Amino acid sequence: MDVEEAVRAARARFLESDDVPSPDGTPPGHDMQWPGTELLRSEWFADVQQSVIGRRLTMSARDYVGLLSTISAHLELPASGQERVYGRIMQVLPEIAEIAADITVHLALRRCEQQCLDNQMFAAGDGHLDMPRALVTEGSRIAGACIRTCR
Repeated sequence: MDVEEAVRAARARFLESDDVPSPDGTPPGHDMQWPGTELLRSEWFADVQQSVIGRRLTMSARDYVGLLSTISAHLELPASGQERVYGRIMQVLPEIAEIAADITVHLALRRCEQQCLDNQMFAAGDGHLDMPRALVTEGSRIAGACIRTCR
């Protein structure tokens, strides 16, 4: 049995998993993880990408158990349950353990709309152009100006 399986077996009586569940219910094995799934559904974002930055850390068994004590699933256990699960985990861990500490990141582009005005005549204050009055005088001609609005 490898270390990961031994830790899983040691905590099984107390916790099924110490993973933090996705707020939108996305299963752990899904190609796109939350919050990427939420970005995909949003009308405000396009071209959503997900990347995983692989990290491996080495730490002492005591430090690893200290890390576990900050995870919500462990914090929800009663104090006596925490002591028992941490004791069981300490028994199966080597003195120094390597852990996967991957980081999942998301990149998305904001959707923007661009309206271009090409050589159009505007009267001051005609309501078609949102510019300071000093920039648009009666009979102004605007050549190639674009207005970009983002949500």
